[in-house]
Amino acid sequence: KLDNSKLVVIDETDLKQGKIKSENAIGIYIKPNAEFTLGIEAKPVEYTPEIFGETIGIFKENLVDNYNEALSVCERLLPYYSSLLVEEYLNGYEVSICIAGVSQKIDLFQVVKVSVDGKDYFEHDILSAEAKKMGLVKKERVIDNSLITLKEKEILINFYNSLGKVEVMRIDGRVNKNGFSLIELTPDCSLSKNGSVALAFNNQGYSYEKMFEYLIKNTLHLFHNR
Repeated sequence: KLDNSKLVVIDETDLKQGKIKSENAIGIYIKPNAEFTLGIEAKPVEYTPEIFGETIGIFKENLVDNYNEALSVCERLLPYYSSLLVEEYLNGYEVSICIAGVSQKIDLFQVVKVSVDGKDYFEHDILSAEAKKMGLVKKERVIDNSLITLKEKEILINFYNSLGKVEVMRIDGRVNKNGFSLIELTPDCSLSKNGSVALAFNNQGYSYEKMFEYLIKNTLHLFHNR
């Protein structure tokens, strides 16, 4: 049974103002009359355990459209996770933007588009554990740099450079008619041979071995010039 004294109940006003956290909360409930309204348009939301990385606890059923479904997700997840993050759902192409470089010199910028079971435009799907870890669906990656505008590329590179001690990063997001929307920053991104970063380096002429050689050189450069 959930301890309601430790749950935060937020209404439509709180949603608009982004008040969705409390130091003493183990989770968040949304009042039924809020119906996940952001502005004037009702949108689905996704519940994500606040244990970042490895898609822990993120399943297809975490994407909900109404209060009763949200309540069910809370009851299922809160006994196992200390808190939940509620994210507004975004339609669009799922992309991983891979950037590498140091000292304001960007050597890699590639946009990797992800598809699941042949679908690359997500309207009511999430890149869940079923796709990323469990092998229950077919996931594919292709390079599609046309999805990001030159202005968006400039903004993302400037943001990357502003972080300082970063040699490589994957920036995950969605792209739709409104442009690119950021979902997650991953500076400790996977360097597996079949991953997005390796694909990005390969598309820019690096073999898998040369990718590691490049990253090690960049790390040594930062170390000697810190």
